[in-house]
Amino acid sequence: QNWVYIAAMKFQTSFAIILLNLSKISSFVSNRRIISQSFPRIKISRCQNKPEASNCGCEEETSKNPFFKGDRTKNKLTAATSVLASALVFASTHLSAIVESPLDLLHGMEKDSPNLHDVMNNGKPTMIDFYADWCENCKAMAPSLKKIEEKYNGRVNFVVIDGGNEKNSELINKFKVDGIPHMAFVTQSGDIVTSLIGNVPKKVLDAELEALLEKRDLPYIGYDAFEGKNQKISE
Repeated sequence: QNWVYIAAMKFQTSFAIILLNLSKISSFVSNRRIISQSFPRIKISRCQNKPEASNCGCEEETSKNPFFKGDRTKNKLTAATSVLASALVFASTHLSAIVESPLDLLHGMEKDSPNLHDVMNNGKPTMIDFYADWCENCKAMAPSLKKIEEKYNGRVNFVVIDGGNEKNSELINKFKVDGIPHMAFVTQSGDIVTSLIGNVPKKVLDAELEALLEKRDLPYIGYDAFEGKNQKISE
């Protein structure tokens, strides 16, 4: 999933390069217009090279300075350049907001997480994810976890905890976290059923949460931190 973020950053860099080139083009066109406006229109006789040019009866034609040729086209080009440049500026400015980095996703989910003890009595199952900034598997799973959280929003409690932060050592000990990412699955009544460790596929997380919601046995049993004994969050 990290390739999505990398591709987006390359896309943003390309935007910046294109914008720079468009700015140069716009500046060049503007300078040509300023120069052209400094020159008057010149009248040229088709007979000017003949001695009798003044009496040859040839019509004089008005010739514009070369820079004046195609004023209307230049105006259109300048307008189009300005519009496109503005669009690129807008897209480049808002791209980082649209595509967040994996760590930004994890930090955002942790920030929005409810307090663990506050959700234990709301009658919903809970998934608790322990991550760390240095954990590559955590970063790889971040987009999937975000989608899972959005899919089950309102039906499942999602609590994201920074396992690399010492202030969370009490929870780390309670859940016997010895590997990260560590995802604990808790029933509606607060029983810790199992924990999955490592880069877990999205379909596995889906299956576990569906089973919790339907109060069925979980299809995937991973790390048994409590050796078969029932363990509640409140204990």
